[in-house]
Amino acid sequence: MTGVEKLRPEHKQRNAFVYARQSTAAQVFKHHTSTERQMELTGAAEGLGWTPAQVKLITDDLGRSGRYSDNREGFQRLATEVSLGRVGAIFSLDASRLARSSADWHRLIEVAALTRTLLVDEQSIYDPRDPNDRLLLGMKGTMADFELVWLRQRMEGGRRHLAQKAELRMKQPVGYVWDGSRLVMDPDEEVRRAVALLFERNRTAASCTEVARYFREQKLLFPARCGYQIKWKRMTRGRVKEVLQCPIHAGTYVWGRWRTETRLLEGQHRRHTRLLPMSEWR
Repeated sequence: MTGVEKLRPEHKQRNAFVYARQSTAAQVFKHHTSTERQMELTGAAEGLGWTPAQVKLITDDLGRSGRYSDNREGFQRLATEVSLGRVGAIFSLDASRLARSSADWHRLIEVAALTRTLLVDEQSIYDPRDPNDRLLLGMKGTMADFELVWLRQRMEGGRRHLAQKAELRMKQPVGYVWDGSRLVMDPDEEVRRAVALLFERNRTAASCTEVARYFREQKLLFPARCGYQIKWKRMTRGRVKEVLQCPIHAGTYVWGRWRTETRLLEGQHRRHTRLLPMSEWR
């Protein structure tokens, strides 16, 4: 590890924080090696002179994306400790573990420089007060931020390519199941009868509300897909409308009906998904 000469006695008088993060719960369960490597940074901190009692491990954000900080309690706690001057060094595998947002990353660097806090990864020790280190840290943060953009673009391109060939698997509506590479009617006769009854009642009913009322008056439940299982639930107007507006029930393959956007509401980042008009479907 380079940059050991930047480590001063004043840094070892404060705590060393090890920040561990994985973006999703699936990564936590499947990629044990990465999590273990992050945990082992506590040993690296002790090897550089901190006592075990001084090394604080933050694992609150395992399974949480680094795109925003308002949903990461661990990062917020770390930033608070840095601003109070209680942190001598922050250990992480790389910049992307700390933040995938340039704004959060540069704000952390700024505070770390003011409180003389070092940043440490597997390659080197960085001092945010040093112009060269500050430039390098800024580049690391920017690359981590744009890496998410590139990743999303590649994934979106792959999904679009499959969708153009009608090969992209989507959540099957109630009444259908995937059989290899194609959708077929659900083999469960009771499910098929329930769906058929909904369409039959819709031909004579005046509204979705009237269809839902019929099911409730007849004490009939309607199937709902929960993962790979079917659960029978009370019929509602919303369920009737959902089935009637599903393109697959009309024999049509459609992709791109929905758009998910991130908005700032009451200081918090919130994802909002809305249905697009048909003219904007891809």
